[in-house]
Amino acid sequence: MNNVGYVLGNGPSRDRAKFSNGNFYRTEYAGVTYGCNSIYKEMNVDVLVCVDAWYQFEVIASGYPSKHKCLFSEWNPMPIGVKPEDLNPPNYDLHEYNPEDRRTADSWCYYATSTADYEKAKAEGYAMSYWKPDCGYVCWVSEGYKIKEVNYGVIPIGDLRPPSGAYALQEALKSGHDRVEVFGFDSIAGVFSTTSTIAFKDHDSTNDIIEERMDKWITFYETIAEHYNEIEIIWHKKEQA
Repeated sequence: MNNVGYVLGNGPSRDRAKFSNGNFYRTEYAGVTYGCNSIYKEMNVDVLVCVDAWYQFEVIASGYPSKHKCLFSEWNPMPIGVKPEDLNPPNYDLHEYNPEDRRTADSWCYYATSTADYEKAKAEGYAMSYWKPDCGYVCWVSEGYKIKEVNYGVIPIGDLRPPSGAYALQEALKSGHDRVEVFGFDSIAGVFSTTSTIAFKDHDSTNDIIEERMDKWITFYETIAEHYNEIEIIWHKKEQA
C-alpha cells in the first residue's frame, strides 16, 4: 500500500466524482496521500501541507489536526503561558480567529497586517473579510494537535514563497515511494517526469500576476524532481485523470 504516493492538489484533474454521500472511496488512491490547503474540506489525507498562514488558521479552527497529520511552514506557536495581548504591538488591534478554542488551547499562532499590508491586499483583491490595518490575529491551537513544521529540503527560498504543492511533492518523494502520482495541479501543464520535462501555460487565466507566479513556481518543481530523479513521477493533466 505504501509503494505509491499520491500528491493531490485542488485542480480539475483531481476527480471529485470519487465521492458518494460525502464519503471518499479510499481505494481510488491505494497508497499514501499528500494534500494541499483546502482539500481537507472534501477528504481526509495522510499528510496535509499548508504554507499560507490564513489557510493554516482555517485548518486549525476546523479541528482537522486533532486526528490528521499536518505540515505547516514557519510553524512556531507560542506557549499558552504567553499572552497575545503582551506581544501585540501597542498601537495594533487584536483579533481572535477562533476565540471558542482558547479554553482548550495549549499554544497559539500569530500573524499581523500593517496598514501597508492591508492596503496592498485590498488593492490586489486578496484581503480577508476580517482583516484590518494595523491588526494582529491570534489562532488558538488545541492540545494534542498533530502539526509539525514542513521540511524545507531542497526547495530554493527567494522572494516568492514556494507553494504548498511543492512541499507536498517533496514530502512524498523523500518518503521512499516507488512511484509518485500527482493530481490537481492543472495550472502547470505538460508531462512532468524525472527528466524534468515540463511546459507551462496559464490554464485559462489572463491574470498576469498569476501567470508570472506560476512561471516561477516551475523552478521549485523542477528542483525537487531533479533531486529525486530515481523516483518515477506521473504528472496528470485533466484529460488524463
